[in-house]
Amino acid sequence: MSKTEELYTKREIEYPVEFVMQMTMSQARQNPTQALAQLASWANTRFGLDWDEEKIRTTPPTKVREELIEASKEFVANSVIDK
Repeated sequence: MSKTEELYTKREIEYPVEFVMQMTMSQARQNPTQALAQLASWANTRFGLDWDEEKIRTTPPTKVREELIEASKEFVANSVIDK
């Protein structure tokens, strides 16, 4: 049971970030500015970050993902959804 809970928690942390990163990459093909603005808005709203398009534009995608995963870990650990 603990292994199942561990895997579920990992998925709860990673899935939202993976999804939004994929959506951003798809949207960026048509309108990069809007895609980055939406990613920044999502990160700011969900995790209380202070991101803008420029921060995302100048940061490698792997680093953006890492930072979002870290924010998501805190989000899940602090049970923000439950609150």
